[in-house]
Amino acid sequence: MELSKAILERRSCRSYNREKEVTEEQLREMLEYATWAPSGTNAQPWRFSVLMGEKKAEFLEIMRNKVEENKENFTEQQYNIYTWSALSLEKGSAIVLVWDCKKTWTSPQSIGAAIQTMMLKAYDMGLGTLWVAAVHVAAEEYAKLYNREGMELIAGVGVGYPSEKMIGKKGPPRLSVDEVAEFFN
Repeated sequence: MELSKAILERRSCRSYNREKEVTEEQLREMLEYATWAPSGTNAQPWRFSVLMGEKKAEFLEIMRNKVEENKENFTEQQYNIYTWSALSLEKGSAIVLVWDCKKTWTSPQSIGAAIQTMMLKAYDMGLGTLWVAAVHVAAEEYAKLYNREGMELIAGVGVGYPSEKMIGKKGPPRLSVDEVAEFFN
């Protein structure tokens, strides 16, 4: 697939084909590409936890329970984002948790590049993805559960085969270059 096409056509997938499951081999291939993302001083601060089947269900149960037990601390909008994120992640085949094991000043940029690389590779493979930051709501519980204590949970990426309604879906409008950039000579 042409890179320009993947960049312009990849969309956040919130509707998946539940008849088709992503395989461990496909997830490994996506992660192989993610590890080739650039990182500050080649620190490679990313670590991944891949959840499928019962482990994915357990993850979502923990997330939902944590949201409900802290509901009074959230605005209505935050609560809706957390519950909607859990629902969206539930629809896919797998969740890839992305952790920061270095916590350096370059880690956020490096990990963002790894996530984007993974998502573009998934699109190239005919898969849909959804980048979700709301998984941080239960970060401490997940760190213990997945032996990632001392690491920071950055995001969860839902992965699955997109449903028919997602295929070819147009994305929201983007700001123009003139609206987001200034050029200095």
